[in-house]
Amino acid sequence: MPLPFSDGHGVCFDPAGRTISVVSASGKVAMFELDGGAIAKERSLRRAALAWIDAAQSASPGQSVETALAAASDLGPELRAAIAERAPSRDSPEWLWHLIEVRLGENEATWAERAESCLPLGRRAAELQPEVIPYRARLALLLAVAGHFQEAASQVEADTAPSAVLRRAMLPSDYLTLALSSIGRGDRSSAASHQQAALEMLVRWPTPDEQHDLADRALQLLELRGLPRPARKEADREVGTDASKQPGPR
Repeated sequence: MPLPFSDGHGVCFDPAGRTISVVSASGKVAMFELDGGAIAKERSLRRAALAWIDAAQSASPGQSVETALAAASDLGPELRAAIAERAPSRDSPEWLWHLIEVRLGENEATWAERAESCLPLGRRAAELQPEVIPYRARLALLLAVAGHFQEAASQVEADTAPSAVLRRAMLPSDYLTLALSSIGRGDRSSAASHQQAALEMLVRWPTPDEQHDLADRALQLLELRGLPRPARKEADREVGTDASKQPGPR
């Protein structure tokens, strides 16, 4: 499960075995409700908070989240705390990408039809802070999801080329961008190669952060487009599960 912090210190089940609590060395706590072992409460709470922020600010564009929260008496304390924690400035790249995440929704099957309307937000975020790697990487993936295969691949290549002004290393999402672009062009061989490169990188990624979340959903989208994930090799399983080889919690 992806944690909202990197210094996981302790973990326990509740007596009924339905909830896991994880505490960080600095005292932060994350709680996860188990539903078939797959659904994390933290992720649901985060999406609920973002959806509430989007709805509140869409209804009254000039109203701050704090003002809207003060007027909302029917919100539970846990959701209220999540909203207060996650409400960014509406003019920031962070907010724009939160908004994109909410508008794309949970169903990868509908991503393509929604991605096109999110592209202006993604382009704006990349323009506001071009030096921040994740914004350009996410934009490239969004372009591939929306069907702009050549532009998506060109952006990844331009950002990672030796001659790039703000050159960066390849990320798992970059390989998945290239995989989606290859699938869109009918090149399954290249798509499978890029998919494998993303999987190998994710296994060795220090901590399960938003790259994992973004990559996992892109992998599901690839499956919907006819490219299932290959079975993991035994060596990969060992790297992914041996805590002594990982600098952070898995």
